Amino acid sequence: MADQNLLPVGFYDLIFEEAEKSHQDSVLAISYLMQSNYRLIKPPLIEFDSTFKETNDSDYLVTTDSISGKKIALRSDITLQIGRILTTRLKNYKLPIKLCYIGDVIKTKSVNLYADRQQTQIGFEIIGIDNEKNNLILDFVVIEDSIQILQKIRVENFSFKFSLPDFLHIFLEDAAIKNQQILKKAILQKNLSEIKRICPEYSDILSKIVRCQDNLTNLSDLITAKINSNKIQFELNRAKQIESFFAKKYNKIPIIFDLFGDQDIKYHQDIYFEIFVPRFSYSIARGGRYNIDRKSTRLKSSHQI
Repeated sequence: MADQNLLPVGFYDLIFEEAEKSHQDSVLAISYLMQSNYRLIKPPLIEFDSTFKETNDSDYLVTTDSISGKKIALRSDITLQIGRILTTRLKNYKLPIKLCYIGDVIKTKSVNLYADRQQTQIGFEIIGIDNEKNNLILDFVVIEDSIQILQKIRVENFSFKFSLPDFLHIFLEDAAIKNQQILKKAILQKNLSEIKRICPEYSDILSKIVRCQDNLTNLSDLITAKINSNKIQFELNRAKQIESFFAKKYNKIPIIFDLFGDQDIKYHQDIYFEIFVPRFSYSIARGGRYNIDRKSTRLKSSHQI
């Protein structure tokens, strides 16, 4: 009979102080965003699975709608719903636009030790800017807003990890490396012995990138000394601008660069970041840039937390 009181793995009750803190933190975060001119939206928990099935996300629950007979999905990420809203309800809305949202998401599996499968997601995005200079400015805006929110809800000792989602493809192409798909898999798995076996010519550089072993300046000098590529230099300059931003404004917040990133990067481009705290093995927030199609126009968007 005791088993009747158990919940599926990754689901839980919040009671008393836990529930009160969760509610208070959510109110503080959304209040700050609305005061910063983000407009609040509230997408539904369930919608037709066409919103999700064309993405790289496979972590959502699917069932059949008893009324329409169509496949429906319980969202695993509110960000994926933003594209649908922009092409329907907001298709004639003047851009750029700042959006924020809050709601529960459901994960089909737990990929991290003790990870929750039901999570409350609070996010915010700036949509409709399409040039590198302004996009980088907005990257810094959403990073600052993330920091402000974490400080308001009294999160301490957090750190940032930055990746460049396009950098791996650019590096493999411009270095003219053979067996790119096999090497890419080894790099994303951070398999150093396999990297050395497949690509001994660049194994020293690749191992330093994969292990986040060197500081950004040294790593950049090492890469550009061996590979002459404007695209690679452009990506590295983008990382240096992020480093400079933190040095000037948040020099007490630790940052690291995992330039290639890993397989958790699904739809982001150009810049991706995760925020960590010491007591968790997985990130408490993540964000960056991604593209949204609206009226055949590619729109830059930043960031969910």
